[in-house]
Amino acid sequence: MAKLLSNTTISITKTWFQQPNGFTYPVTIRVPNISSLNGKRIPVVILLHGSGSNGSVMLNEWNSTLNDHIIVANELLKNGYAY
Repeated sequence: MAKLLSNTTISITKTWFQQPNGFTYPVTIRVPNISSLNGKRIPVVILLHGSGSNGSVMLNEWNSTLNDHIIVANELLKNGYAY
């Protein structure tokens, strides 16, 4: 199994009848770099934002509170579409 890192690239592609070719949007990931967590299971939190925000902003807002968690957040959506 590949190791998850903060620079791991993940994207999600969604398709639906109005968008038959689908739409792909990126996901931001932050993996803690704390030596005491090496070799241990680390909790994962998935942050979902409202319209007008983005994954990077949410990740930065929660980084100090959840510094021992893997944080995953989807990127900016506008009117239901990523850009």
